[in-house]
Amino acid sequence: MSTAKSEHEEPKSNHEEHEEFVKCKRFVSIVFAVFMEPSSIYSCKYDDIDLRDYSVFINIVNKESNDECAVIEYNAPENTVHIQNVNRCSSEGNSIEGSGTDIMQKLMSVKSHYQDSNLIIMVDKDESKITVGSVEFDLNWLYIFATGESWYNSFGFKEEEYDYNSTIINEFIDQPYNGKTIRDHFQKIKRDLRVPRRVSEVQNYQSELKETRKEFLKFLKKKDINLRQFEKKFNNIIYDNSRLIVARGKTRNRRSKLRINKQKMKTVQKQKNKKIFRTH
Repeated sequence: MSTAKSEHEEPKSNHEEHEEFVKCKRFVSIVFAVFMEPSSIYSCKYDDIDLRDYSVFINIVNKESNDECAVIEYNAPENTVHIQNVNRCSSEGNSIEGSGTDIMQKLMSVKSHYQDSNLIIMVDKDESKITVGSVEFDLNWLYIFATGESWYNSFGFKEEEYDYNSTIINEFIDQPYNGKTIRDHFQKIKRDLRVPRRVSEVQNYQSELKETRKEFLKFLKKKDINLRQFEKKFNNIIYDNSRLIVARGKTRNRRSKLRINKQKMKTVQKQKNKKIFRTH
């Protein structure tokens, strides 16, 4: 009998497929348990598990207003979580639940259920926006100018050259600005945005953020830092149980897949009124 191995990869057994399906179901159950406590404002919905790649999308919403709080995707074979977006969805009078910080803290607590495996959480910092009234802010840049690191950095996500980037950013924000420093000025703005403000005031803050980002780009240019490379390194970040890592080649492939997933998510959103989502 020949002992030569086949050149073609053998198909997965029913047991392996079942295991990956069960992993998807387990992840859904954990997310539901974390977010849907009896007094919580959150409700969770999920689409059918995609049997082509064993992935599942979960939509977290405010059960009172039905505003979207977050969309995440879990891929069982890769054991990865991709946070598609996070939106402030607080109910009136409740500034804690529904805040971006509360949502992220709950998503990160999901990791505590995966100490036995290398669950990887991925984010795309291009998607981090916050809406105050009718005005949209780039949340990461607001945090960068106020604290020296991005909003996602504050939760433990770090890019490959975090230390280098942090040195450059802190040098910039410690420069004088209107009698104080850029850091001091945006720390005040960050505090101000936690409470209701007039639309005109919020729009002024938005304009200042955009202008300061332009100044930061000039600052990088003076230092002969390639902006495109800086932003590329700055945006590719993932988090796993044991260490903060960026897989160079793998990340590029994954990001191209994420673009496909974003398109898939748009289709899901368009079909929300036609499809029945399962809820607990």
